[in-house]
Amino acid sequence: MRAVCPLALLLAFAPALADDVEPKQAKLTREQLEKAETAVKKLVEETKAQNAKLTRLADVHVEKAVPSTALYSLTFRQFPVARPLPKGYKAANLVTVAKDMKPKVINTQKELQTFFESHLPACTSDAKCKEAARAVALAAAELHQDGYYTFQLEDDSTKVEGDKEKTSKAKVGVKEGGTGYLEVALKFDKAGKLVSVEETDKIKRGIRPICQATKLLDKDPVVRAMAEQCIIVMGRAAKDYLDEQKAKASPELKKEIERVWKKILESDD
Repeated sequence: MRAVCPLALLLAFAPALADDVEPKQAKLTREQLEKAETAVKKLVEETKAQNAKLTRLADVHVEKAVPSTALYSLTFRQFPVARPLPKGYKAANLVTVAKDMKPKVINTQKELQTFFESHLPACTSDAKCKEAARAVALAAAELHQDGYYTFQLEDDSTKVEGDKEKTSKAKVGVKEGGTGYLEVALKFDKAGKLVSVEETDKIKRGIRPICQATKLLDKDPVVRAMAEQCIIVMGRAAKDYLDEQKAKASPELKKEIERVWKKILESDD
């Protein structure tokens, strides 16, 4: 009887095996990312949202979970004076851009869940479930952003529970700008489709600009010291506020603001 080569068997069944493998979402190319950013900036201009801070969520977990979509954080400063919000926006927003290059604004937890329901691949393994939870947690945190928070994934808390119907949890902690954390719990059905996202918000806001810069020349040394300490605690996130105050300050106050800013930079080195 003629021997059959194992490699030949493998090659013969390769097409069938390939059919069982879930197709991967294609990652956005550099050119597509450039077009996505252009599309978002055009949206910002057309909707008169130029006074917001625009930042792409270039996080590896977000890119792995939804590689065919670019996500941006769009935040309007609310301190010391709230900026006016254009129609359709809240103080904290996400903007998503898929390969159709049509930006979509998200600013509610429900809208965020709908987005991930449509774009997450099926959760066919614990690893995929964890990656999905990480991405949702990082994106959800941006809907709490006010320009002063720094969020960090607490990956030791990422876990998956259940067998056929799984629940995946991930937590993002507040590194700067406050205290606490945000935790999300994603529920998947038997087919691995996302069916719900539950959010636990334990974020507590820290110090924000009020009038601290204007008190750096106060007659009371205690007031001056408190104002300086508050600004230092805010750190680099206070730069826009300090620049704004410095632009209209007296020469003496301008010098004090520059001195405090220098201390912030030196403390970060």
